[in-house]
Amino acid sequence: MNRVVSSAVAVSAALLLALTGCSADKTGSGQAATAGSDQAAEPAKPADPKVALASAVRKTDERNSARITMQMTTGPAQVQAKGIMKFTAPLTGELDMSLSQKGGNTQKMQARYTPDAIYIGGGELAAQTGKKWIRMGYADLAKLGGPGAGAALVQQMDQGQDPRQYLKLMLASQDLTVVGTEAINGAAATHYRGTIDLGKALADAGQLTKLSAKERAALKRQFDAMKLNAVKADIWVSADGWPVRIVQQGSIAVGSFTVRFDMSDFGIPVTVNPPPAAEVQDFAAMLGR
Repeated sequence: MNRVVSSAVAVSAALLLALTGCSADKTGSGQAATAGSDQAAEPAKPADPKVALASAVRKTDERNSARITMQMTTGPAQVQAKGIMKFTAPLTGELDMSLSQKGGNTQKMQARYTPDAIYIGGGELAAQTGKKWIRMGYADLAKLGGPGAGAALVQQMDQGQDPRQYLKLMLASQDLTVVGTEAINGAAATHYRGTIDLGKALADAGQLTKLSAKERAALKRQFDAMKLNAVKADIWVSADGWPVRIVQQGSIAVGSFTVRFDMSDFGIPVTVNPPPAAEVQDFAAMLGR
């Protein structure tokens, strides 16, 4: 049983960080932030950074879902995910994921996000149950993760993950600059870079970020739980104004992390159904709760 609980802690922590990545992706260095992108052959004239990001905010305001590809490294752990997500509450989506530890095995699994639970298919955790899927209710994960990470996870599920919030936070950056124009997934995009002091960004009463008081309070609770104070962000905006890549770097309670997050097909329909009940083992029942 201890092994099951340990696996659950590892998987839920990875899922929590992956969800954080759905809004703000973290990189370890400025050099890593540009990895995987080539200089465009014919760079376009870059737009004013805050004007461009404000326009991207308006565009994503109209679309609350996207196809995503995410890569994250934190300490010896690496998570990769690909699928579709609806960012606003209730968070809904489906991801194919792989979790690996340096020197260890790689777990491949599926994650289905529904309004009240994550369903995990495959991987060591599901293998130990004898079922195809394990259901991890958000309330159970909150108890397992404690008042910090667990509470942050439930808060994220309740409120959804809205990429506009992090674009808005970038509007408060004091060093936002244009790096240049680069090719992202075969198309030209303008690369912007800046540092976000989260305390200052959330204390400006929304004058710069245009975040509501409710949004600022929710983000503050989330960042406090993760012990996240600042991020260095790189954002690529396509020629038609969509944020196609977000990369950031920072440190949280479990250490420094690196994430690259690509988005496409904004507004894609997202419908996710729980697996058949006969194929599901409830995690709370495993623990006798």
